Amino acid sequence: MTLSAFARRGFTERETVALLGAHSIGKVQCRFFRDRIYNFAGTGEPDDSLDADMVGEMRAVCSGDGAAPMEMGYYRQGREVGFGAHYYAKLLAGRGILRSDQQLTAGSTVRWVRAYAAGHRGEEAFREDFAHAMVKLSALAPLKGSAGQVRVSCSKSVE
Repeated sequence: MTLSAFARRGFTERETVALLGAHSIGKVQCRFFRDRIYNFAGTGEPDDSLDADMVGEMRAVCSGDGAAPMEMGYYRQGREVGFGAHYYAKLLAGRGILRSDQQLTAGSTVRWVRAYAAGHRGEEAFREDFAHAMVKLSALAPLKGSAGQVRVSCSKSVE
């Protein structure tokens, strides 16, 4: 669905995979992935594409009402890092928090995930592709007037 949504706006598979690298930073509420760790596809089990340790980490954060945020930040060798290609290496290790992220390791998109996860050269390729895709994204016609919504908090509707 993600690839199709971006394709309708003129983005290639490569550009879409690069743009999703923005998920290497920020936070997401547990309610957006709770099903993956407790009852994936109605099985009563976690999503088997997730690393078992990651399931435990996600459950530790989401043991309450699902309102707690989980850091989207992906870490490299115990050292916190921000925005970068390390996100793709974590996906290859089954540590994608969102299902849409983890699905990048299935099908034809895995070639871009592997390319971006490939050390220093992967980091350079990711940053170049991300910059190109962001410029393209910024060129899309933004909604004006009453045609859209501006949200201070993405999880809340504008009244």
